[in-house]
Amino acid sequence: MAASEADGDRPPLVSVVLATHGGDSPAFLREALRSILEQTHTSLELLIVLDGPVSEPARAFVEAVAETDARVRLITLPANRGPARARNAGIGAARGEYIAILDADDVAAPERVAKQVAFVRATEAAAIRAVPFIGKGDKLAADGAAVDAMRAFLATVHFDGVVVIG
Repeated sequence: MAASEADGDRPPLVSVVLATHGGDSPAFLREALRSILEQTHTSLELLIVLDGPVSEPARAFVEAVAETDARVRLITLPANRGPARARNAGIGAARGEYIAILDADDVAAPERVAKQVAFVRATEAAAIRAVPFIGKGDKLAADGAAVDAMRAFLATVHFDGVVVIG
C-alpha cells in the first residue's frame, strides 16, 4: 500500500476524496480504503474527510492507515457538515490534476482510476461517472461475500459512455 519512492514530492495525478461520518460502518470503510490504495494506477492520493465525530475504531483505523501510507491525508471537520460540504473540503485540499469521489461504503474496481484517467484523456471529458451504481442498499455479509460479488461485478463495468455531472 505504500507510495513509491520514485514519486518523490511530485503531486499525484489523481486525488481521491472519501468523506466519512459517524454512521459509516468500519467494515465498509476498511474495504473502501483498501480498494483505492490497491489501484493499478499509482499516482494518486487519498483524502479522507472525517465529517464531524466518527467512531473511535474508525478514527483509529484511518489514522493508522495515514501513518503508514504517505498517499493518505486526513481532513477533520469539527462538526458534521454533510456529504457535499465534506467532499468540497477534500476537493479544496486536493493536489491532483483529476478528482475522483468514493463513498465510504463503496468499493472501487482495481482498474477504476486507470480506466477513468484513460477515458478522460482520450475524450477530454469534463466529468465522468461510473454507472451502474452499487450503494448504500447493499449490505456487507459477515464472510465478505457481498464485497466479493461487488468486486466481481465492477470488474465487468466498461466506460463506454460519459455522463456529464454538473
